[in-house]
Parts: sequence; structure tokens; C-alpha cells
Amino acid sequence: MTSSNYTVAVISGNFTQRGSTAIIDKWSRAEMAIKNGERTAPTTVRPLSIHQTNSICAKKADAFVTGVLCHSSATMIRKNVLACKLIRIKSSASRLYQIQKEGFRPEMEACPYCGSRGCCVSFASYERYVLDFLNGHPACETVRVPRIRCGSCGRTHAILTDSLVPYRSYSLFFILRVIGEYLLHLQTVEGLCIRFGITHSMLYRWFRLFQDHKAEWLGILADLEEGPLAFLRRLVSLPVYCTFSDGFCQKTLMSFLQSHANPANCCFQPGRHP
Repeated sequence: MTSSNYTVAVISGNFTQRGSTAIIDKWSRAEMAIKNGERTAPTTVRPLSIHQTNSICAKKADAFVTGVLCHSSATMIRKNVLACKLIRIKSSASRLYQIQKEGFRPEMEACPYCGSRGCCVSFASYERYVLDFLNGHPACETVRVPRIRCGSCGRTHAILTDSLVPYRSYSLFFILRVIGEYLLHLQTVEGLCIRFGITHSMLYRWFRLFQDHKAEWLGILADLEEGPLAFLRRLVSLPVYCTFSDGFCQKTLMSFLQSHANPANCCFQPGRHP
């Protein structure tokens, strides 16, 4: 049907790009692809190390468009809703997201890719699961993520808030709570995982990522001087949390606790408060 000599099939893992659990596991989908003519064996992409990420960030540090930090790879606009201490927030991540959506006007947005103003319109939306911790229990909620389209360059952008971690179903509050209880040794690892409904490997992955991002933010010497529990306590007690999250995005081109790099044309809008 085309003049191409080869085609390449790229299949996601057990979670979709929108953060929900895939209906069919990755091995079954790979098997179906092979049975239908695809000859590529399934592979696993290894995450970048901190040093590799720093190298990539340094090469792309000059990508600024009208005050918006752009990465040559993803399509999202990040909005700040955490303009206070995290320990004072009583609402769920999904509720904060809904509040932000109520006042959102796409025509007021500047396209983070081309910088055009007044050209963005509502384009589409998709559902995303958000796992939070409410009233002492894990809770799963659904949010509808809007996308906008720039009439000037044709690019589309999803709208997310800093209470959500890109490409994760678990909210920022949920992950930080798990890490906090783990560091406080309030119960055994087994009891902690049962309480939050997570696996041991998930807990350790989150903690390693937390430590990596802590080191990346503080630098080698400061990281050695401040332990993970002290850093977490300072983080949740910051007068305005989004000042940290903005700074982290500008430094790393990723959100805090985001596990892998953004796809093409990612644009963050730091410093915008609701």
C-alpha cells in the first residue's frame, strides 16, 4: 500500500500513554503483531540515567519560546494549582484538576510551540484514571483531560496540572504519602504495600526515583548533606510548592517524580498561577 521498504511497530507496556491500565498485556499484543506480519521482537526501553538526562537537558536548554520552556519532544501544558503548602491541601488531585478546568479558557492561551496568542481552541479530550488517597483509603477517580489546538501551527496540547504526574495514574499526593510513611517506618514494607494497594517493586521504584530527583535538584554535595526524610519534610512545607515544581521543570524538562522523558514537542509553562 506504500512505497516503504520497512515498517516499525512500537507497542507500549502494560500502561497506556494516558496512564490507564492496558486491556491486553504487552506480550499478547506483541504476539498479535508478529502473527499479523510484524517481525520485530518485543524490547524494553531502559530509562535514562541522571547523567544522560543532564546531557540531553544541556543540549536543549536554549529552547525558549515567549517565556515558555519547550522540549523538542511532547505535547502538554502544565498549570500550577499547588500555590500553597502541600500539608495544608485537603482536596484530592482530581478535584484540584476539575477546579482548574472550570476557569480554563483556551483562547487565552499562547501556543507553547509557535508562541501565537488567541489562536488556540478546544480540540478534543480523553479520560485518565487518577489514583489518590482519600479518607484513609486508596481511591480511583477519573478526570477528563482537555486538549487544545493552535490554529496557527496546528499543534495540539494536553492540559495538565502540577497535582498530576505525567504518564502516571498515581497522583503526586499519593506517591509522596507512600514515600513519607516508608521513610518514617510506621509499619513493615509488607503492611505498607497492603495499605496502599501497591507492590514491593513499585514502592522501591518510587523511592529510587525520589532519591534520583532529589540528587538532581540539590546537586551532589547538598544531596549528601540532606537526607531523604528531611528533604521530603522541607518539600511539603514549602510556602508555595509550585515554585519548586516550576524550578524542577526548568532544570530537568520533566515534572517531579515523572519516570521517563516526554515524547515529541513537550512544552511546559512555568510560573503561571491560577
